[in-house]
Amino acid sequence: IEAFQPRDPPANEHRVEKEKMPRPAMATRRSDKTGHQHGLKKGFLLSKTKTKRKQREKPPTDDVVDLTHIGSRRLNDITSQPEEALKLPEVQASIADAAKRLTTGSDAWLSPELLKAVMADPSLAKGFADPRYQRVLRTMQEDPEKAKREIAG
Repeated sequence: IEAFQPRDPPANEHRVEKEKMPRPAMATRRSDKTGHQHGLKKGFLLSKTKTKRKQREKPPTDDVVDLTHIGSRRLNDITSQPEEALKLPEVQASIADAAKRLTTGSDAWLSPELLKAVMADPSLAKGFADPRYQRVLRTMQEDPEKAKREIAG
């Protein structure tokens, strides 16, 4: 019969009950104690900003690099003609070379791999099979200005 008698809980049993408590309930209790909601204190958004201290200016260092010229050009030449400063000789040479290859009439760019890739794509194959598209391509090869007018209107 003594087994059915209520007994006093041990001192650490209170801690076990608290650990068994679901997390949201503990969070609400915690927020009730502090009085804060969502991590902001009361009046946080209405408070004035604190003034910042001015930092002392550092003396200039001796690691200053003279940039009066870049490469073989002078800085004032670059500022007087900004568009010319952006042109790189290597790029201009490759553009001229590519334009020359395309205008010579050679079909070097038309490789078998390119044709296979075009025919493998269903939408491109359908476009190349269209007689109207073929007519525009022929016109572009013969007279590009006429092809532009035909496409636009």
